[in-house]
Amino acid sequence: VGDLVTKVRFVFPQDIRDFVYATQAYKFKVSVQSENYIVNGKSILGVLSLDLTKPVEVIVDTGLMSHFNEEDYKQYLVDIDRWVVR
Repeated sequence: VGDLVTKVRFVFPQDIRDFVYATQAYKFKVSVQSENYIVNGKSILGVLSLDLTKPVEVIVDTGLMSHFNEEDYKQYLVDIDRWVVR
């Protein structure tokens, strides 16, 4: 399994806070990418440093399989669903 990528969009500053808090609840590594910049998805300051005027990519690293659990990932997608770009 490779990295799992989901596009999200944040509208309000509290969206970023809520996203980071939701992300911190999981053991797997989460990164957020905007163009050429990648930051820790569990860092409010990191996510705030990106260009958030357009959707960004949320990347879940499945390489550390000891920290990755598919059921947790499914719940994570539910937790971040309000920001997912469709």
